[in-house]
Amino acid sequence: MPISQMTKSSTEADLEARIEPALRVAFPWLPPNGLKHQIKFEFKFGHSTVNGAEVSSTQARLDILVSHNDAPLAVMELKREGLTLAAEDEEQGLSYARMLHPRPPLVVVTNGADTKILETHSGAEWKVDNPSEAEVHKLIAAAGKVAAGDLQRATETLLGPQSMLWVAAIRAASDVALTELSGSFDEVTLPLVKGFLIPRNATRHVIDGLSSSKRVVIVEGPPLWGKSNVLRELVQLTRSSTDLVTFFVEADGGGGAGILQNIASVMADTLGWNVPANDTRSWLRSLSHGPKPTLVLAIDGISIARTEVKRDIEELTGNRFGPNLRLVLSVDDAITPKLVKNETGRKTSPIGRRAVIVPVGTLEINEFQKRPSGSSHRRHPRRRTRSRISGALGYSSTCGGCNRLSSLRR
Repeated sequence: MPISQMTKSSTEADLEARIEPALRVAFPWLPPNGLKHQIKFEFKFGHSTVNGAEVSSTQARLDILVSHNDAPLAVMELKREGLTLAAEDEEQGLSYARMLHPRPPLVVVTNGADTKILETHSGAEWKVDNPSEAEVHKLIAAAGKVAAGDLQRATETLLGPQSMLWVAAIRAASDVALTELSGSFDEVTLPLVKGFLIPRNATRHVIDGLSSSKRVVIVEGPPLWGKSNVLRELVQLTRSSTDLVTFFVEADGGGGAGILQNIASVMADTLGWNVPANDTRSWLRSLSHGPKPTLVLAIDGISIARTEVKRDIEELTGNRFGPNLRLVLSVDDAITPKLVKNETGRKTSPIGRRAVIVPVGTLEINEFQKRPSGSSHRRHPRRRTRSRISGALGYSSTCGGCNRLSSLRR
C-alpha cells in the first residue's frame, strides 16, 4: 500500500513523541533499528483511496503503521495517557489492519501504561511463550491468507459512527459521483462543467436551512437553472467542515430503485461495501443517532414518479432517524407541490412539514459579477449550446464569458 507522510498537527506531534517508548514496550524482543513507523497511512475503499489515520479530540488516539525490516508488522492504536483501553479501539485497529495490503499480522492497542497485542485475523490476543523475530516472520508469512469476511467486517466497522473514517469515505464517494457527472461545455448531456462553478446565493441559504430544525431542504427551480450546481457547491463548501458531511447521490442512479437502494449501489460501486438496502437503512440510522458531524444526503434530480423515492424521503426524515441526518433534494419546481402537499393538494404532506424550500432563480447581480471558479472571462468559439438557457437567465450570449454562463447545466 502506498505510504504518504502528511503535516502533523500539534496534537499529533504530542502523541508521536510517545511512539518510540510504546514500540519498545510492545516489542522489547525486536532490535529497535529494524522497526519503523508511519502515521497517516492510506488504503483503498473500493475505487476510492482514503486516509486511514484520523486524529480528533473525540478519538484522542494516533493510528500508526509499524514495519519490521520493511514488512508491515502491526497497526498501533496509541491512546492518550490516562485513557482506558476500550473495545472500539481494538475494533478500529483490527479494521485498519484488515484493509491494508500487505496485511500486518498484529494490532497493538496501548496508552503507554497498558498494552494489548491482537492477531489481525482472529482478533484474539496474541500470546507466545518465547516471542522472537522468528515468530514475527511466521506471522508476516501467514498474514496473506485473507478471509473475505474479514474485509466485510472491517468495512462495517470503519464506516460506523465510532470511526471518523466514514467521513473521508463518503467525501471520496461524492467526488467520484461528481466526476462522472462532469464534462466539457460541449457535453450537453452531462449536468456539470469541469472547472466551472458559479457560487450561488442559494447554496448559502441551503446551509442556513441545514442549521434549522427542519430535516429536509428542497432546492427547487425550473429545469436547467443550476440546481445540480448548488448541490455540487454544497459538497465543496462542506469538504473541510467538522459539522457537516455531504454525500452526493443521483436520485435516478439506481436504475429505478428508491433512495436507499441508490445509496447502497453507490457504497458498493465506490467503496466496495456490498450491503442490501435494509442494511443501508440501519447504517444511516446508526449515524443519525451518533456523534457529530451531521450527514447530509444531497439527492440530485428527485422525481416522485416512483413511489419508492417519496416513501424513502418520508422515512429518512421521520422520527426513527436521529438529528444528525439531513436531506437536501434538488427538485424541478413542477414537482415540489407534489412533494409538499398531499394527493388532494389541500393539506401539507409529512415531507412538507419537515422541509424548508430554497428557490434557485435567475442569476442575481452579485452572482453574475463573481468570477466562476476555475475559469476566466475570455472569448470562446461559438458553439451550438451557447444560448441554451441565456434567455431564462435574462442576458444575451454575446461574449465569450457570457457564453460560459449560457452553458450552465441544470
